[in-house]
Amino acid sequence: MTIAIIDTGVDGNVAELQGVVAGGTDFSGIGAPDGQTPVGSVGSEHGTMVAGLAAGRGSGGNNGVIGSEPEIYFYSRRRSATG
Repeated sequence: MTIAIIDTGVDGNVAELQGVVAGGTDFSGIGAPDGQTPVGSVGSEHGTMVAGLAAGRGSGGNNGVIGSEPEIYFYSRRRSATG
């Protein structure tokens, strides 16, 4: 299953999200075209947090975030720098 995270962008380099991001788009006009580099100073990590809650796969052993559906993939859609 694949879902879309529409938020501030998703940092696909976070350990819990390695290999989970299927692609992305930036609709804000201020970030990377792939929507995978969070932009903004206030709340810019919000999209990454939401993605982790949905699809996090942990970061090894008993560490990191395990999302509610760790077997899914997602597309990052950045809407704005503040959510």
